[in-house]
Amino acid sequence: MKIRKGTIFITVVFIFLNCQIALTQVKVKIATGNEDEPLILLTEPVIREAYKRIGMTVYVQYFPWSRAIYNSNSGNSDSELFRLPVIEENFKNLIRVNVPIVNVDLVVFVKDLDIPIQGWESLKPYRLGFVRGLKAAEANTQGMDVVMVSAYKQVFEMLYRGRIDVVIEERFSGLKIINELGYFGKIKMIEPPIHRSLAYHYVHVRNQVLVPQLEQVLQKMGKEGLIKKIQDKVMEEMLR
Repeated sequence: MKIRKGTIFITVVFIFLNCQIALTQVKVKIATGNEDEPLILLTEPVIREAYKRIGMTVYVQYFPWSRAIYNSNSGNSDSELFRLPVIEENFKNLIRVNVPIVNVDLVVFVKDLDIPIQGWESLKPYRLGFVRGLKAAEANTQGMDVVMVSAYKQVFEMLYRGRIDVVIEERFSGLKIINELGYFGKIKMIEPPIHRSLAYHYVHVRNQVLVPQLEQVLQKMGKEGLIKKIQDKVMEEMLR
């Protein structure tokens, strides 16, 4: 049977349009960690806006961090809100959207000291504290005087009471915690960061068709200054 070229073209267009309609009708399930984490507050509205611009809506699922990435990598969730590229070695099903959406800075917090930050070795003379699981800090403070705790507020209380000299913490988390504890002006943050990483949005491999669209949208949002505007507003509300 002879099939006309026009019929094939119409069929292909019909399939393409149906795929596009299906994408816009499905909510994207995005996994991430604890709901009140500062980096989640900073990245979630950015990613919501990016998906909105390609005609899709977002449903965010909050889990413990280890469960979140398991859900994303296994395909139970459609994507991961943000992660550092270090995860790519072990989670092969996650595809990076290659536009950074937030800087993850580890900074030093002190009470009375004035420490010139010149790499990790400059912290060696001091009693250090940070939350267990902060991998960059764990790796770079081997052999130093370190206390690891399980709670963010606990480590800042220890600093305030003089039990340690330095807290190493992600910038926005640290600022949020000292604000909540009423320690602004009593505990200070020292620049520059002792460690900096860029975080990216990741999608499950089955959704990799979305990657070029999301990259284009996020690049445009960055050039518009919208990402910075969104995150500045979140920070202002967070520290109010």
